[in-house]
Amino acid sequence: MYTCEDGTKIFDNEQQLKNNFDGEWMWGSSTISSPHIEPTEHLVYSFPCKFKPCNMVYDVKKKLPLFTKSKKSKSLYSAGYYIIRFEKGWVRSFCPKL
Repeated sequence: MYTCEDGTKIFDNEQQLKNNFDGEWMWGSSTISSPHIEPTEHLVYSFPCKFKPCNMVYDVKKKLPLFTKSKKSKSLYSAGYYIIRFEKGWVRSFCPKL
């Protein structure tokens, strides 16, 4: 999944992402390492989640699987793996808080 201020685009695999950005757009000559995936039993709309999800919602407009950590919580998290762009660069994130 690629997300920026212009929108979101979902790719089926790493090769499609590289092909879309001419292979070395964001990572230069380095390779993309796969994140260490710990076994998880929690899913939010088919996306992995490291917490037991409560109040699951799918944001249709932004195409994000959202959840809270407790029934009374108002803090939303997005299930899955993301590469997020900040002012100082790109950061990998798993289940980031919105």
